Parts: sequence; C-alpha cells; structure tokens
Amino acid sequence: MRFISRSFAGLWLGLWLIAGTAMSVGGILLLAAQFYGKLAAGLWLPVTLGGVCRLLEISVPRVPSIEIQRAIDWMLLLPASGVFIIIGLHIALMAGIAKRNLGIRDSRPPLVVAIESEGALRNFGITTLLIHDR
Repeated sequence: MRFISRSFAGLWLGLWLIAGTAMSVGGILLLAAQFYGKLAAGLWLPVTLGGVCRLLEISVPRVPSIEIQRAIDWMLLLPASGVFIIIGLHIALMAGIAKRNLGIRDSRPPLVVAIESEGALRNFGITTLLIHDR
C-alpha cells in the first residue's frame, strides 16, 4: 500500500514539475515574441494579466472594498511574461524539492535499537525499536 501511495505522490509532483516548467517556458516565449516584435516592427505589444484574462474570457472579480479592488486592478496590470516566468519557476522548484525529499525519506534504512531485558517496554513484549531519522 505504501508503494502505491508513494507512486501516486511521485506522479502528482512530477505533473506539477512539468506544469511549472511549461508555464515558465511559456513566459519566456511570450517575452521573446515581444522582443521580436520590437526588433522587427519597432512595436512593443504589452501583454498584461488583464489582457490574458480578457483573451481567455476569465471574469475578474469585483469586490465591495475599494482598497482590495485597487490591489486586484494593480495586479492585472503586471506583465504576463514576468509573472508566468516567476510563478512557473516557483511551482517547478517546489515540486522538484518535494519529489526529491520524498525519495530521500525512504532511502535510509531505520536504525534498530535493542531493548534491555529490564526495560519497561520489555514488559509489554517489545524487544526492538525501529527509529526513522527525519
């Protein structure tokens, strides 16, 4: 059962690693297309998160608080390429670290400690302890 759960966890983290890498590569490609437009045609087309939301027909929430709405509107003005690169790298890095830690945790065998015959645990029938380092 443990093997199956670890396999699913590894698969899940691997998918997050691929998704984060794809998101960061997409941001780099978007930035490269913007630079190419600037060099070839002399035209820089700004791509913001708000523009991406409009293109994908994602509704932007309206909140009653003026300060929170101002913060949401400010975040929608951020360049999409930079946000995609930073968030994608963060997702890929965190998934990679978690996947590596998942493999490290089980690679070390537990430490076997013998219990002396007069010990309190011996009265309950416990003769050895397996200690896992973390």
